[in-house]
Amino acid sequence: MALRDTNAYFKAISPTPPRALDLQSLDQVSVKVEGETLTATYPGNWSNGYESDGFEHVVDRLKPGEKLETADATFELVAFAVSGPGISKAVTNQKDYVRVDHFSPEGKPLDAAALKKAGLKKWDMEDYHSFSSGNLDETFPKLKVRLGSMLRRPGYISAIGLFDARTHAELSSGSSTWQISSNSLGGVEVTVHAWHATPLELVLDVELDGKVVVETNPIPDMRVTLPGGEVKMLGLWDGSSHSWSSSSGSSRDPATTRIDLRSREKETNALALFVTEPRRLGVQIELLNARGKVMESSGGGGSAGLRVAGGRGHAEDVKQVRFTVYTNHHRVVLQLPPLPNLPPEYQHVDNLFDVRLPQVQIDYEYEFQRAIEQTTQMKFRYTPFTVNMPTNMFPMLRTNVTPAELLAEYRRNLTNTCTVVVDEQKNEIRVELKQVEKLKQWLRNKLHL
Repeated sequence: MALRDTNAYFKAISPTPPRALDLQSLDQVSVKVEGETLTATYPGNWSNGYESDGFEHVVDRLKPGEKLETADATFELVAFAVSGPGISKAVTNQKDYVRVDHFSPEGKPLDAAALKKAGLKKWDMEDYHSFSSGNLDETFPKLKVRLGSMLRRPGYISAIGLFDARTHAELSSGSSTWQISSNSLGGVEVTVHAWHATPLELVLDVELDGKVVVETNPIPDMRVTLPGGEVKMLGLWDGSSHSWSSSSGSSRDPATTRIDLRSREKETNALALFVTEPRRLGVQIELLNARGKVMESSGGGGSAGLRVAGGRGHAEDVKQVRFTVYTNHHRVVLQLPPLPNLPPEYQHVDNLFDVRLPQVQIDYEYEFQRAIEQTTQMKFRYTPFTVNMPTNMFPMLRTNVTPAELLAEYRRNLTNTCTVVVDEQKNEIRVELKQVEKLKQWLRNKLHL
């Protein structure tokens, strides 16, 4: 298959070098608490997945089974799992969790004994069965990679992107990451926008060693200078971070992150909020109690430079904050085999328009376009004029359907003034005015009507 739009791929494998720090940006975040909702407001142009984390990077391509090792740390792909419609085992006895198959870095099946020896826990081997919410991402397989090691832990891990190794097309629009701890492997979970067997490349930032630790009192508005950048503490509250959401902004409009501070029943939690410069600064943040011990985590996360650190206990129990930075940074390209357990018809595909989706639910017109775009790796170019599908079409559920069939249905339901063009030279799908409509528009412009 031919190369696709490679811009995102080459940005991912070419880490942004450190830039001059903009320490005034730390003062561009405002925080308020109304009832049990904490809202942080910040510039809408902050979200940028390719921004520097403050360090120079070494780029390493790891083939299956290869690892990175230094005197103090080891990083490797331990195992991976794939789940999704048509792949996961069927739910039995009304259980919400199903057993998922795990594979070695080379793609060979691993049994329970091998997984236990590798460090996976019982809950790592199961997956919540949720293929019925209507989310478009649930049309596609879900990939979970398990990363180690626990004995010689590397520092912070951050996912950059997932790509088709043959076409360099970006196959994901987001991911979730959990860090390696003293008793648990780390990992990345990502939806793979592909229903055909193709080798993959998962791009990550990994901190190996060169650890620097700074501890200080938890004082709102304090600033701490660290290798690579600076951190500002925005505040400390009683509450949890189990439920939080972010809304994107623009260069003109601010963005917001909202956190529901309510804790679960019988839980007591503290939550601290920070902002970093640069926004992807590779720093781990932990809350310490009066004995200098790390408080049991009650959740955390990050978005556009904001960092949440949670601990079991009250806000008044937090006596110190620990910042840990690893200065030896690597941009790692993990090479993965094609997804196992795909049905036989997905193993050798010549035309991505012929790939069959086991199930897809579409609730809006833009999801109709995205389902076709993501499966075929062809950009669906949106038009400057309004195109409306009949509202009674949605929600629509299709099973065992190809992108070609979806595109034919999309074309049938366009207004009479529009058509769909599949441009293989530009590798894009466009909705255009029909020739007669273009002529009418040209005449109107010419005659100033």
